[in-house]
Formats: sequence, C-alpha cells, structure tokens
Amino acid sequence: TIGVVVPSISNMFFTNVINGIESYFEKSEYSIFLCTTEHDKDKEISRINELISRNVAGIIVVDPGIDNVESKYFDQVAKYLPMVFVNRYSESSHISSVYNDQENGAMLAINYLLSKNHKNIAFIRGDNSYSYDIKEKVYKEMMKDINNFKEEFIVNIGHGSIQTVNKTMKEGIKLLSLNKDVTGVFACNDLMAIGIMNACKKLNIKIPNDLSIVGYDNIELSEMVEPKLTTIDQNMFLLGK
Repeated sequence: TIGVVVPSISNMFFTNVINGIESYFEKSEYSIFLCTTEHDKDKEISRINELISRNVAGIIVVDPGIDNVESKYFDQVAKYLPMVFVNRYSESSHISSVYNDQENGAMLAINYLLSKNHKNIAFIRGDNSYSYDIKEKVYKEMMKDINNFKEEFIVNIGHGSIQTVNKTMKEGIKLLSLNKDVTGVFACNDLMAIGIMNACKKLNIKIPNDLSIVGYDNIELSEMVEPKLTTIDQNMFLLGK
C-alpha cells in the first residue's frame, strides 16, 4: 500500500493528480490509501502518522504544508520511509519531488496580460502554499519591472478547498469595487479565477472587454464556464503518474 496525502479533493487539481497516481498503480501490485488534510498542518501530521502505523510502503504528499516542511517533520519521516512530494520542490536529500516549473508558468500568465496592454493587474492567492509563494514572487518582480507594483492589488483568500469560489467572489467584489483601475487579474488556480468571474457578474463587469482573467491548472471546469477561462495547463494527470 502507498499512502497518498492531499489537502482536499474538492479542488479538481488534486483529483486529477490522484487519478494519475491510481492509473499507474492499476498495473502494479500496489494499492493506494488516500488521506485529506483540509490544509491543516496538525491533520497532515496525524494522517501521515496513521499511514506509518498501517505500515505503508511509501508516502506521496501532494502540495505539502509549508509549516511541516520548515519544521523538518517530513525529513524525519523520510529517513526511514520512501517519500515523494508532488507540486513542491524538496530541499531534503531524503525526499524526491515531482513538480512543474511554476515560476515559468506564472511568467507566461503575466506576460499574456501585459501583451494585452494591461498594467493594473491584481493577484489572487490562498494561504500556506509553496506554489502560491512562487507565483507571488514572480508577480511582484514583474510588476516592479514596469514600475506598477501596488500592495492593495494582492488578495489572499485564506484556506481554500470547497469554499474557494465563494470566498474569492466576495474578496473580488471588494477588490474591484475599491480599485476600478484594475483591468487584469492573475489567479493562482482556476477556482479562484472562477470566483473572480462570478464577482464580475455581480458587478456587471464584462469579460474580457472590461477585465481580463488568467487562471492556473486547466481543470475541467475552466472549459465549462462562459466565457471559457484562459489558464495555464499543468497536466495534473501526468504530474501524478
């Protein structure tokens, strides 16, 4: 048995990664044991301890929490149990990692907005995630390069999971009402981007005439909304596989 630990299954990003992992193990003698942490660092430790007590052969941690990485908790476990991080680079010599070049992905997203002559670009993120931190770093650098970095254009919606779309919609309404000069938005994932689309609907802001939005991940939902969402494709299935 291989333990798989994910923050949630309500975000299709994680579901697609799990599908990729499962597709590989279908052809092997291994089965998976799935745990969710709801972005809670204590739950993450407790779930991993449960997996250890079940004598799993190894653990895959998707989007591990920053606190438990920095405290070296994972490092201690990985000294005696094989561990792989997905969607995060590992500095530990004991932990392997599989991840996309999110720095380049963020640059692609922001360059796309800049190419459409947007300068006042807002940035939407959540809490406690390596991938959000990377994207914010790129965003700040690129906005400073064009002398247009504004702290008030950064919105942190906190922990996401199933409430992500509604939380982002509420924060998006505040952001767009107070900053009418914002013409572009880069969201750290597609659920946040869809939350901004819903905020636009409430405020009667036309997409893309009044506001351009770029998401990240390319989950199936980005194809189902109207207008379709511009997004960066992470190929989550392959990431898991």
